[in-house]
Amino acid sequence: MTTDARPATTVRRPPSPGQLRLLRLFHALMSGAFLTAYLTGGEDAYGIHVVAGYAVLGALGFRLLMALAAPRGSVLRLPRPSLSALAAWLGRLPFAPSKTLAARSPLHGFVGVAVLAGTALAASSGAIADYLPRVEDLHEALGELALFLALFHGALVFLLAGLKRAVRPSHPEIVTP
Repeated sequence: MTTDARPATTVRRPPSPGQLRLLRLFHALMSGAFLTAYLTGGEDAYGIHVVAGYAVLGALGFRLLMALAAPRGSVLRLPRPSLSALAAWLGRLPFAPSKTLAARSPLHGFVGVAVLAGTALAASSGAIADYLPRVEDLHEALGELALFLALFHGALVFLLAGLKRAVRPSHPEIVTP
């Protein structure tokens, strides 16, 4: 029996309207719950902070269920970052920016894993801190890290979308030799 060391290539399908709605629902639940938890971290609104933190865990569970049920190539699958894909994408960028930026950037996979893992660690440490108060400082630090990662994720999405628009020909119907 021979095995191939190369990973199986998966063709990413365009997302259906239903998949986009589920992804937007996840982002709305996650960002709303995370922002509420982050802003209510003080003693005055501790009950709201705890409920929002558990809502973050619920949103993460919802995201995991979506990923498990999604077919191969779906945007609902968990991100699978690839260093070789990133290197190839970065290598093509200076030579064919409009074509390279038209494709989904492999940076999304790395940032997606980082923000999901960071948020999961922050929310999980918060649940643990309910029973082990000495974990509260770690929870606070992980919450700050998760906020940074979430903001970086949003900035990357807007940056790449802006770059895609900037390098796209303004009149695609005009073809120059």
